[in-house]
Amino acid sequence: MIQILIITYYWPPAGGPGVQRVLKFVKYFPEFGITPIVLTVQDGDYPALDESLLKEIPEGITVKRVRGWEPYNLFRFLTGKSKQEKIPVGILSSDRTTLTGKISRWVRLNLFVPDGRRFLIRPFIKAGIGLAKGNKIDCILSSGPPHSLHLAALKISEYLKIPWIADFRDPWTKIYYYQDQPRSKVALIIDQRLEKRVLMTANAVVTVSSAIADQLTSLVKRPECRTIPNGFDANDFSGRSLKVQRDKFRITYVGNLMTNQNIQGLWKIISELINEDQKFRSQLQLVFVGNIHPCVMDSLKNASLMSLTDTHNYVPHTKAIDYMHETSILLFIIPDVPDNKGIVTGKLFDYLASGRPLLAIGPPDGDAAKILAETKAGPMIDPHDKEGLKSRIKKLYKLWINDQLQLEQPDPSKVARYERKMLTKQLADMVHQLVK
Repeated sequence: MIQILIITYYWPPAGGPGVQRVLKFVKYFPEFGITPIVLTVQDGDYPALDESLLKEIPEGITVKRVRGWEPYNLFRFLTGKSKQEKIPVGILSSDRTTLTGKISRWVRLNLFVPDGRRFLIRPFIKAGIGLAKGNKIDCILSSGPPHSLHLAALKISEYLKIPWIADFRDPWTKIYYYQDQPRSKVALIIDQRLEKRVLMTANAVVTVSSAIADQLTSLVKRPECRTIPNGFDANDFSGRSLKVQRDKFRITYVGNLMTNQNIQGLWKIISELINEDQKFRSQLQLVFVGNIHPCVMDSLKNASLMSLTDTHNYVPHTKAIDYMHETSILLFIIPDVPDNKGIVTGKLFDYLASGRPLLAIGPPDGDAAKILAETKAGPMIDPHDKEGLKSRIKKLYKLWINDQLQLEQPDPSKVARYERKMLTKQLADMVHQLVK
């Protein structure tokens, strides 16, 4: 058996799509002759918790947790937040209104390079080398963000003289929430140099979409950056049957809904539809499951949609899948930001596996749009295409009235290629090749 050191920040009890990519790799690696050893953080400052994911960690594997200083309690102190309050990803770059928010944003972008977890690099290096003394480690896989952990993996790989795979779930310096931010020239240069060093040094680079792969390749002219997309775990859906509730025409969004996903045109169109058709008003229900940004709630209020809205806080992954199964259609929104063609969130694949029709909003020529076309899951509609959005909603509503929504369901045979076990096999093949 090959032994691989997995370096990740997001690990159960962390919740959300970021943890699931690595967790599923770890879950299925043993079936392909690979024993994972996980190196992660102790008591991480996670934006969400999901205790149910602890059950998916394979029995008998080694999980080493490392302590290290993180700056988020300092941010909470400066902004008057409680120690228990969760800090969403990217919040330091989005708070542009208060003085403390502006100061925190500048510090984060210019002093904490590459990110707020840079102070974990040394503890992770020490722990990784320590693990090698009691285990024969053949390969390393680091997953970012936080991209600081790639720097730890780089040093461990050099010290142990073993191959290393860098997995990019998101871009590094070109991630969308860095756009139009107050970064000093010095900070940007340092960050770009660190990024290029990782890309040039790693034996292999993996990412989640072809657009991000092209972007990373262009930075250093790598011979290849492999795309292994996120996916869905068939075991999460086995034994379940569609339990669509017919009493309401439900449009459900599952997950975090941030400012850059607040599609004003969508709320306006829905408002127009309920004013044009009283029957549509009486049958419509908007369901949001997860952390919803206050600006989204304000937009719903301004569009007079709150009386038709049902909100729920973050729920465990298994419960989230229940919400997907019970709804009429699922709302999918790619952040409306520059360079968003490569954004393919892990949630998309759970959406597809649930078998429900999609109201998908994002770049029509992006990677997610290609997946929708491939799986016959409907069109990706530009957020500024009001006529297209209105037509799609009216079409899905008509199908719902006639109990024909199955005509818009994704093709299960096409969706199957995104099953986590098969995607893990692709990565396992890379590991075997590198070790040989």
